[in-house]
Amino acid sequence: MVQTLKGTILQLQESQDALKKSEERYRSVVETQNEMIARFLPDGTHVFTNDAYCRYFGIPCSQIIGTRFRPKIHPEDRAPLDAYFKAFSPQHPEATIEHRIILPGGDVRWQQWNDRALFDAGGSLVEYQSVGRDITDRKNSDAAFQAMLKSMVGTTGLDSLRNITATISSWLGADCVMVGDILPGMEDVRVLSMYLDGKEIPEYRYSLKGTPCENAVDKGYCLYQDEVVTLFPGSRDLVELNIKGYLGTPLRNAEGQVIGILCALFRNPIHPLPSLQNIITIIAVKASAEIERMRIIAALEESEEKFRTLVENANSIILRFNSDGTITFANPYALSFFGFSKEELFGENVIGSIVPEIDSNNRNLREMILDIPVHPELYKVNLNENMTHDGRRVWISWTNKVISAAGSEVIEVLSIGNDITRLKEMEEELQKLNEMLEQKVADRTRDLEDANKELEAFSYSVSHDLRAPLRAIDGFSYMLISQHSHELSEEGARYLERIRYNIYQMGQLIDAILNFSRMSRQPLVNQTVYPSPLVKEIIEELHPLAEGRNVKFNVKDLPPFTGDPALVRQVFSNLLSNALKFTRKRDLAVIEVGNMEKDGRTIYYVRDNGIGFDMQYRDKIFGVFQRLHPAQEYEGAGIGLTIVQRIIQRYRGSIWVESEIDKGTTVFFTFQENPPSKERP
Repeated sequence: MVQTLKGTILQLQESQDALKKSEERYRSVVETQNEMIARFLPDGTHVFTNDAYCRYFGIPCSQIIGTRFRPKIHPEDRAPLDAYFKAFSPQHPEATIEHRIILPGGDVRWQQWNDRALFDAGGSLVEYQSVGRDITDRKNSDAAFQAMLKSMVGTTGLDSLRNITATISSWLGADCVMVGDILPGMEDVRVLSMYLDGKEIPEYRYSLKGTPCENAVDKGYCLYQDEVVTLFPGSRDLVELNIKGYLGTPLRNAEGQVIGILCALFRNPIHPLPSLQNIITIIAVKASAEIERMRIIAALEESEEKFRTLVENANSIILRFNSDGTITFANPYALSFFGFSKEELFGENVIGSIVPEIDSNNRNLREMILDIPVHPELYKVNLNENMTHDGRRVWISWTNKVISAAGSEVIEVLSIGNDITRLKEMEEELQKLNEMLEQKVADRTRDLEDANKELEAFSYSVSHDLRAPLRAIDGFSYMLISQHSHELSEEGARYLERIRYNIYQMGQLIDAILNFSRMSRQPLVNQTVYPSPLVKEIIEELHPLAEGRNVKFNVKDLPPFTGDPALVRQVFSNLLSNALKFTRKRDLAVIEVGNMEKDGRTIYYVRDNGIGFDMQYRDKIFGVFQRLHPAQEYEGAGIGLTIVQRIIQRYRGSIWVESEIDKGTTVFFTFQENPPSKERP
């Protein structure tokens, strides 16, 4: 019996030792865990806490055991926590909860607890065993993500900026959050959305100078955790609001230019989250995009207003119609011009309302209207007949532009038109006038051709009729001189010589008239003419006239042109002959043939140092048989310059003279390139 009892006692002792060793091993494991471990009674009294739990709260374990955990719970989370514990049962002994606690220093932290309820055999709750961890960083990250998400979706424009400021204010617990824009060249911030102490503040402006916002604009993201007012004592708003902490970041457009500022102000020091800058930067991108959007919309609205004013006040017809011709818009001028009201015209087809089916020239205008969206390149500008409400036909010059969707489908046609009815009428009148003038010209041409034929016949008739008696007078006068000179007195012989000289002069005049008539009717033959060698040939031909005289010819290198070689020769020959004739009394005659360029045309000239003439008679020298010097001194029929002028006129050129008595004369003339080979008489 005693032996049995000793054995039992020994077994109990061994069991206690084993239990103690097991408990020590369990305690060692629990105490070395980083997670918080605790056991507490149903009323919340702590019966066990590991070192991690005590370190977390900063209280020795001996002071925690025997106290309740509920006073450490955030007041807003106590009721939900009570309901959580009441839900445990033998059937559902495990659960997890997240809640806030208040540390002895007043800081609020988030915790997550995995709890297990222990029940006795009768189903009564004995205690809770709990494992917990701090999840404040995760909760803050979740809140930051939610704040970022909330600020970036669902709204646009000013509503989005209001959402951003409200969200940041709630997320960070900021006393003031503001988004403002900075206009180019301005030093003021125009607040677009501002939350101060939970209230929206409208229409606020402040100067950047001397504020932390100025620093943020210049340097980028700025964070002042505490005593920001000491760094910017000149900022009145910081002083008045008793601000300690500040964060701000510039807002930039797509080109990287600063267009605004996002900032948050705190009356308490800031304890920044690790991801704060990244999240604020992302939100700033959204705010920047919304400010840009607002500016673009404002610019578009301003542009639209200007366009609307322009369209409504334009003195041009402005229409829009879809691809089947249905009118969708007409400006006031168009409505007034065609005589329709908006209700009468909008929704109607252009065909039958303002465009006739068939125009006055039997052109199918319906096909044209339907073809504009199909082949817009053919109708960028077109003229067509239109009609007004009262049936009057009008002509309009249209400029058309198709408006296409993204898939190149034509949505509408924009047409701008101007009334050209009067121009069209004038064009028709001008066409009739041209036809009438052409008929008159044709009739006149026939008359002139008939007159020229008669003149030619008359010229030859006069030549023949005049030459016959001249030959008789010349013959008989010659017989008197040769056969009866001894019977004549000296004075009689002189009279006969004068008669014979005038007969010669009369012959010269008849030849000149025939030459002039023949030259005026001669058709032009156009080919390249090289004046320089031509002039030198003429000088050689005129050599007998210069024989025995001291004559110097200066011929420049004259540029070629297109003309009739025979007529060009006639021009230079007549001018050089005149130059030789009127330099006869000079000891040294100097004759120059040259050219000059002026106003894009070539001017030729023949210059001499002859006797010259008074410029008041310059218009007479081109007349037929007009002479400025006595025939006894300077021979000639007085028609040489007339022929030159007529040739120049046939070439649509110009001829003029500059002269001074006893100093010489210069004749200038031009030729038109490629003159018509056939001329109207």
